[in-house]
Amino acid sequence: MQTVLPENVAPTPDSTALGLRSPRIELCVPARRSYLAMIQEVTQAFLSRWMDPAGESGLEILLAVQEACTNVVRHAYKGRTAGDLQYRMEVDHDVLRIFISDDGCGFDPSRIPAPDPQCPLEGGYGLYLMGQLVSKVTYSREGSRNTTILEKSLLGRCKDSLE
Repeated sequence: MQTVLPENVAPTPDSTALGLRSPRIELCVPARRSYLAMIQEVTQAFLSRWMDPAGESGLEILLAVQEACTNVVRHAYKGRTAGDLQYRMEVDHDVLRIFISDDGCGFDPSRIPAPDPQCPLEGGYGLYLMGQLVSKVTYSREGSRNTTILEKSLLGRCKDSLE
């Protein structure tokens, strides 16, 4: 017996067990500000299968993605020719995962201080904001590759639960 999912229905844990691939999309673009809008448009289109991208959860994800990708553009290739920004979104069971990778300079997130509301600064809020907007933020450096992973639970946020 073959199970066919309608296009507007995301795979569930049962459909994944049947060998159906989890939905995902990948981009590789130059790490330049001019490509940030493209990443946002692709993110909105992908999210629209599970939620209203203009709803609270959708906007939280879009802002976290904007912060993470802007950090790559601003900091990863500082002082050298800009390289690529690799971007992947996937849904696995009820979790949205977004991978943002580059070959730029690494950093130690534990050395980035939390913002002080008593002394507001012009920048320095990106990591803090990402942590407030998504369920989990992970950073790793393997060899010359930096990867930031944003995770957001989709439980209770899927379109079916909004209707």
